[in-house]
Amino acid sequence: MAPVASHEMSTLILLLASPALAAGFAGAHVRASAARVSMSATSSVGLTTASVAETATDAMASLADAFAAGRPLSSAFGANVKVASALWSATGRADLERQVAGFGKFLIEPTLEVLSVQAAGPTRATVEWMVSGTWPLPWRPRALALGTSTLDFGFSSAGALEVVSCEEALVTNPLEVLLRQLMPNWEDVFNQYNTPPAETRPYRVLRRAKGYELRWMPPTLALESEALDGTFPSAQSHILTTPVLPSFAIRGRPLGTKSLFTTIRPLTVECDESGREKNGPCRYRWTVPIPSRLGANADSMPPLEPSARESGAQELRYVKLPGRFVAARTLAGFIASDAVLLAEVDSLAAQLRADGLAPTAGKTSARPCYQLSQYNTKVGFNLDGLVAIAQYQGTVGPMRRNEVLVEVAPPR
Repeated sequence: MAPVASHEMSTLILLLASPALAAGFAGAHVRASAARVSMSATSSVGLTTASVAETATDAMASLADAFAAGRPLSSAFGANVKVASALWSATGRADLERQVAGFGKFLIEPTLEVLSVQAAGPTRATVEWMVSGTWPLPWRPRALALGTSTLDFGFSSAGALEVVSCEEALVTNPLEVLLRQLMPNWEDVFNQYNTPPAETRPYRVLRRAKGYELRWMPPTLALESEALDGTFPSAQSHILTTPVLPSFAIRGRPLGTKSLFTTIRPLTVECDESGREKNGPCRYRWTVPIPSRLGANADSMPPLEPSARESGAQELRYVKLPGRFVAARTLAGFIASDAVLLAEVDSLAAQLRADGLAPTAGKTSARPCYQLSQYNTKVGFNLDGLVAIAQYQGTVGPMRRNEVLVEVAPPR
């Protein structure tokens, strides 16, 4: 889907989607993760794609420092840099710094995560990013948006490589931010524990087809729980379809007030049946994305207790999930059993092959890599960064939202 630039939505919504604007937020907590840097050896007039990618990474690191501590932008941005976005334009590094400073007190704990930096030629780089922030509304919604920046490079008078222009585009539709993230849904209003609204990591929709949606899921840090069980998915089992996080994954304690929680959805679950051939157990995995306010670096997360990591039958670990392509099919209502879910996986995989897509092979030869995403369960992290609550929201049957995800090879 092409990036969306809306001039009709409010200034506040577009503010969320511009990392250059967000760079001046005072007291912000930002963790930038250059997840992928493409460097090749092509050169032209003294510039190489390697040096362009390196300077782009330095520029984004400078932006992250300004985002976190209000520091001046580094010389990776040229003194006369020109910046254009859907909101405003700036000419010169000093002008840019002055403009972003005016937005410094709006969002609570805004974050900027750099998803990828890629050289697009000897004088250009493209950057994919995600910004997030808690809005100062009574129900404290946290909104997230994807976007891209195109950086053009030249040389300063001193001969140093620098960014001479930057153009930003919004990938996440501002209307989606407003309706799906900022407005409270009825479960958040009426749920019995009064937990804050859950954030949902955005994704990029590539195309919509009959029966599924093709998406790019950005890289993310996640908490993965794994348990061995002798019960394999069948028409009688409900391990995959029950919206429950295993109790051993809940390591923290509730701190008594909703303002001390960050919640996130969906909870995804999958199983590895490779042990079936050796009369071994099935491996069930539950994955919870780490909330944006806690960062994208496992080293900044609280250490996991050795007993949780090394018990064998139960494992708990942080994983960095790479960016991936998936086909998503919505399953409304209740799912009768694990076998019904697997039948949907096989049906979707067959349709993808018929449409010329290649499902990623799983560890068993008969079924591709898949997950069930459960949007009616949200997981709460306390201020220590530990899972302290997992809440099933009592959504009526027809309104329940589940999605089956099948991984596919990058589409041509």
